[in-house]
Amino acid sequence: KSMWRLDYISSENSEGFHADQEAMRILAESIDYSRQAEALAIRLRAPEAPSTSDIPTEPIQGVTPTDKAPIDADSKQG
Repeated sequence: KSMWRLDYISSENSEGFHADQEAMRILAESIDYSRQAEALAIRLRAPEAPSTSDIPTEPIQGVTPTDKAPIDADSKQG
């Protein structure tokens, strides 16, 4: 999923030139999918490793979809 988003930006969107905010959103998704894959690989390699789910994270408004900071079409239209 991560690579597909990166390929989309580089081939269809002129590397973000025409829609820079949408390009940043898609690149943020790409980074997040990469991070998730990396975390899964670590869990598979070291199953006894401590869980990272207890580590507090702060969502980035407009990038990280959460209950506190949802991403919806109406907020992008404004």
